[in-house]
Amino acid sequence: GDVVIPSTVNYDEKTYKVNYIGEYAFRGCTDLASVKIGKNVEAISSYSMSNIPCNVTFEDGSRLKTIESYAFYKSTMTEIKIPNGCQTIGENAFSSCNKLVLLDIPASVSSIESKAFGSCSGLKDIYVYWANPTAYPMTVFQNLNCAKIKLHIPYGTQTSYSTVLPWMKFAIVEESYSPASSLMDVVIDGMCYTLDEMALTASVRA
Repeated sequence: GDVVIPSTVNYDEKTYKVNYIGEYAFRGCTDLASVKIGKNVEAISSYSMSNIPCNVTFEDGSRLKTIESYAFYKSTMTEIKIPNGCQTIGENAFSSCNKLVLLDIPASVSSIESKAFGSCSGLKDIYVYWANPTAYPMTVFQNLNCAKIKLHIPYGTQTSYSTVLPWMKFAIVEESYSPASSLMDVVIDGMCYTLDEMALTASVRA
């Protein structure tokens, strides 16, 4: 059936935030039709969604930061849009997801570990949003023929992607969307700040 992991639960007249999905929580639950993860979940632990037969979506405003190693190992999802704000994708997190066709990686991701998307043999399209991509070893996409997979990148960034591994090995398609920016100028109590939403830092500006 359809599973919704709530953002909060009530117990004994108290409200608790659901911020973690424990190891093996849904591993091998073959009757699942869909999973929606609540916005307060900050980490998806190892093997918690491995071998599940459905797509996974995230509630708007997701606070997810970490997808741990083997979290979705051998799941049969067809697409995954990792929520903006996620920072780390662990080793083998999505490896051997053979039916995965579309992958969307937000610009907030700053660490992708070995074999994170290894052996995803059905992968056809990857969407990324960095202005300047980070170099990673080819083992991130181990056992894939990258030349046959389309890498959709922001407008004006082809030069950056075409010189950096592993991205340069894909069939690069420059799209019309702009690179993501985490910076935002605001005025708070009469002072002007530049906020970095990804790093959660602020600097005073003139």
